[in-house]
Amino acid sequence: MFCTGELAKKIWRLFEVSLGETAMVLTLRHMVLLLWLQRGVNPYLKFVYQLLPLLVCLELCKARN
Repeated sequence: MFCTGELAKKIWRLFEVSLGETAMVLTLRHMVLLLWLQRGVNPYLKFVYQLLPLLVCLELCKARN
């Protein structure tokens, strides 16, 4: 649901493009690690990268229900 659904694939692809990743993310774990390991010059931006996967998964769950 969080990675293989059509809506989820579209959303994660948007983040892949914004992060400069060209490889297709196959698992939720892979995308979460990509976001968590992003180097943020700004500590607030780093916090956003760490919080983003949780918010995306929450919204995907809401959209499904």
